[in-house]
Amino acid sequence: MAENGKGAAIVTGGASGIGKEIARGLAQDGFAVIIADVNESLGRQVAGELARETGARLEFLKVDVTDRA
Repeated sequence: MAENGKGAAIVTGGASGIGKEIARGLAQDGFAVIIADVNESLGRQVAGELARETGARLEFLKVDVTDRA
């Protein structure tokens, strides 16, 4: 996923709040970022927004970290 040599990061809770700002900072620093969140519509929206804003590669993955399965 990383195309710039910096690497990739997975940010849980990345669709809002602190997680979103962490994802933004990583993207601005040149990382490819996977936003992992339970809120699919918001997560996809934020991934697109940050990709346009930063030029970095962002993807969304629906994840519920409270589910042990």
